[in-house]
Amino acid sequence: MTSYSKNIFMVISCVFVSFITGCAHLLPPEPTVSEYLKTTGGGFLMENRGLIVCRYGLILEPTRELPTDSVLLVEFENPSDATRPLKRMYSDIADQDSIIIKSPVLLSLEAYRNYQVTATLYADQSRTQCIGQHTQAIQSDVDLFSVNRYKSISEAVRFDLDPTKWQLDSVSKTETQQVLEYVPFDQTVENWTELVTTLYNTAQGDIADYLNIVRNQVMKSYRSPEFSILDQTVNDGLYEWSHQGNANSGPEYYLTRVLKTKKGFYTVTYATKTTPVAPEIRAGWLKILKDASVE
Repeated sequence: MTSYSKNIFMVISCVFVSFITGCAHLLPPEPTVSEYLKTTGGGFLMENRGLIVCRYGLILEPTRELPTDSVLLVEFENPSDATRPLKRMYSDIADQDSIIIKSPVLLSLEAYRNYQVTATLYADQSRTQCIGQHTQAIQSDVDLFSVNRYKSISEAVRFDLDPTKWQLDSVSKTETQQVLEYVPFDQTVENWTELVTTLYNTAQGDIADYLNIVRNQVMKSYRSPEFSILDQTVNDGLYEWSHQGNANSGPEYYLTRVLKTKKGFYTVTYATKTTPVAPEIRAGWLKILKDASVE
């Protein structure tokens, strides 16, 4: 791991590779200072989700008073596609002594190279007036492909997800299940209002049994639940459900397509905490899910 001497940013609770040979001769980028911000810590977090994934980590401190309504749009160089940087939005930053930055999940990372992070400060949420910019290079000494012993995730379900709005934020993989979660760039899987989830499970069974299990779980777990099967065949199901909350969440709406193959069940789900869901939003996601297919 590379970290600036002024601050140790990362607490790694899982697996971290720090014994790559040849790292000693690499000079890490210096922490930078801009008109409004300075870097006091940086590096890469590594998470074991059945597959080792990474995230950028950065600590920024204001060098002067930030405007009351200012927001920070942070863009991270995307190792998988340099033309599409990953993004995070940070608001309510004016009174913070330090701003903790963490990127969406990274599935690829090369060793012995620097990656760029650009933080643009705007006067308010409209993001029409840029008042400052801060750039920082962060060095990687890990090759994720080799760390994962050449394992990777598979996009189990093909569907049309707008890459200008949505980005992968969470991966979980076991021998029998894979879960990928996507959120808009101004949200996270811990704090979302819209969420798209794909799931692959090696379980075998009937679509009818699957839908009954889901229905029973929904009906007993939430307040004022509603569950509707919109379409069902031997190997395919489309259903929606909503609820008015429970001890852990407020009202939510879910729309799911489930596909059965010889390998198991594949699902793709759109969820929103804005209820009731707008008819045009529902119609758009119905089309996306109906067009979804298994690779």
